[in-house]
Amino acid sequence: MIEINKIQQIKILASSKLLELHKTIENILLLSTKNREKRKDDIKIKLEELKKIMNVCKKDCEVILNETEDSKLHLENIYVKELNIRNDHIKKAQENINKIENDIDELTIKKNELYKEYQIICKEINMKNKELSEQMSILSLYKKELNDTEHNYLNKLSNTNKSKHMNQER
Repeated sequence: MIEINKIQQIKILASSKLLELHKTIENILLLSTKNREKRKDDIKIKLEELKKIMNVCKKDCEVILNETEDSKLHLENIYVKELNIRNDHIKKAQENINKIENDIDELTIKKNELYKEYQIICKEINMKNKELSEQMSILSLYKKELNDTEHNYLNKLSNTNKSKHMNQER
């Protein structure tokens, strides 16, 4: 009976530890989602800053072109090349960002699937724990009935022996 109580206590402790683990995983998933959103916002801000910088560069180049008519063609060529390079860099950065965002989205989907599987497993464990508890209760009842039956048998046997002994003494 003591072992059964210990086993039940261990199962209760294990269930509470599973709940703690579940809460910890939820917190980790929440933090990961927040971090992803923050990184996404940071990248957008940096892109906006880069666009502003490009606009400033473009305006600077236009001022220089207006002031120096002789080197206009040369400066235009340089500007166009720089603009193309920067646009290429922006396009590459945007492609990388899109790829990373897609990877994050795929990982988030996988994370959600794993979390759903985890919840299903936790529910199954809880159901099995309930079934186990019910079976242990049934086992305890059967053991009690067995003990009662043995006790009754021994009492009847003892009474029978006493009757025989009394009959023999008479």
